[in-house]
Amino acid sequence: MLIGSRAASLRDNFHTPFTRFGNQANLATTDGVEIHAQRLASLFDLQAGGAFQMVALPAWVNHGLLLIALALGIGIGERPKSFGRSAFLLLFAEVVLLAASIGLLLVGSWVGISVPMAGLALMAVASWTRRAAASQEHRRQFERLLGQTTSPAVAAELWNQRESLLTDGRFPGRELPLTVMMADTVHFSSVGEWMAPTELLDWFNTGMRIFVEIINRHGGMVNKFTGDGFLAVFGAPLPLDARHNAEAAVSAAREIQLAVDRLLVELKQKDLPPIRLRIGISSGPVITGSMGGSSRMEYAVLGDAVNISARLEALNKERRSNDCRVLLSSATKDLLEEGRWRLFPWGPQSVKGREQPVDVYELESGEDPGVAQVP
Repeated sequence: MLIGSRAASLRDNFHTPFTRFGNQANLATTDGVEIHAQRLASLFDLQAGGAFQMVALPAWVNHGLLLIALALGIGIGERPKSFGRSAFLLLFAEVVLLAASIGLLLVGSWVGISVPMAGLALMAVASWTRRAAASQEHRRQFERLLGQTTSPAVAAELWNQRESLLTDGRFPGRELPLTVMMADTVHFSSVGEWMAPTELLDWFNTGMRIFVEIINRHGGMVNKFTGDGFLAVFGAPLPLDARHNAEAAVSAAREIQLAVDRLLVELKQKDLPPIRLRIGISSGPVITGSMGGSSRMEYAVLGDAVNISARLEALNKERRSNDCRVLLSSATKDLLEEGRWRLFPWGPQSVKGREQPVDVYELESGEDPGVAQVP
């Protein structure tokens, strides 16, 4: 028999893991004399041939469980691509650890589970933080390399494949079967003679906004603006079928022709100069990748198809049958669906920088390109 005092002033009471609920929650306490009594009762049971009702597992078990929890937390935070899936796996792992500790407790084994559970959550959160920082860095790299040159669909696909596309913060050089579109504004210099710079820019952007949207809608990418024109590519930076690229480029060019016709009416109503275009399109293998250094870098396309499209745009500038002349090389024509497009042959044409002539075709817009002439 043990005799002791329960006076609160003696401070001989201790908190227990149990909570007593009433009007408000208060931690339950146990008096010191009762703790001593329970210890003696356990010793008497042991002396009588019994066993301890609760056994604490060795320290190495706790240490091993902590290491496993830390490794598991890193894996949960790093491996799943989806944050939602990662969060679900973390919650599931925490529940499993808690259930395992309760199961051990019911069979009389005690293991410290709070530290492993906290370590598991801490490692997962640390991995999420690292991935978020890396994700922001990748977004900055994509914005620096491509700017606003891609359609939303292409941008989303690029982001999904960012790890395979990027090497050391840049797009590695690789060969892709592209269709290249080079466009230039007719008589831009003469218009700029009498328009103020701000007025000239607004006039120019009136058409460029429409043309860029059309190119994006057909899966192309405006790679750069070339003063009074632009360079667009179809099939980069995500590789696509060469025939698909050619069809998409010609479809975009045809829609630009129709947009120019509508734009001329709108500009005439506003008493503004007309916007007319010359477009050259060619297809072939092109080297793509990042060009420049850390202070200035851009996504570049280099190859014979790029050069030919530029030469076609500037070929016989005064020979125009409509307000948006579109010339195609035979390399693009051969990739198109037979009979879908009305093409007028110009025959072999000598272009600057090439020894071999290029077979050229003009995309018709409804009139005979060999007869009708726009002044």
